Amino acid sequence: MSNDGQRPPEPDWARWEAEHGPVGFDATPPQQPERPAARSSAPLDIETSRHLWWGVTALGLISLILTLMMVNSDRTPFAQQLVDDVARQDPSLPLTLESAESYLTGALVLMAVIGIAFAGLFLYWVNKMRLGRLWARTVLTVIGTVTVVLAVPQLFAFGVDGGAMQILMSVAGILQGVLAGGAVYLMHRKDSQAYFLAARKR
Repeated sequence: MSNDGQRPPEPDWARWEAEHGPVGFDATPPQQPERPAARSSAPLDIETSRHLWWGVTALGLISLILTLMMVNSDRTPFAQQLVDDVARQDPSLPLTLESAESYLTGALVLMAVIGIAFAGLFLYWVNKMRLGRLWARTVLTVIGTVTVVLAVPQLFAFGVDGGAMQILMSVAGILQGVLAGGAVYLMHRKDSQAYFLAARKR
């Protein structure tokens, strides 16, 4: 009570609530932002197919390394054959054995670069297939079919040609065909087909 007998003014609760929100324990908590819906995961067949394609890629790189090693070990005979071929076609071209070996070394380096670049591109296609891209599945299906067809002659000719390096290359080619055939099959199963169709609609 003040000295002049007047009561202090009541606080303006309506204005305070309009500025600061309701008072008490009935205040509703702020709404949390909605989280985006989680992306549907690929079915097991697609995941298994992706892993098989990784194996195909690894075996391809192994075959490339074996090929480069085999050619490099016989670099001098290959270079001499190149010199003889050039001499028969145009004797006026001064191609020496040293120059032919240098050209062959450059060709091997270029082959290695192209092989590694293709492996990277191949893994890009595999990743797109994992995301449900139909065009990526088509590309992999064509490559896988060719890989299987090329592996069949190596299966019947296995062990005929001597040499440990040749046997290792045959084993790698046969395994590539097996893995590629399984990967293609898994990409076209019922669950995989439904996954690709759903991804196309999204």
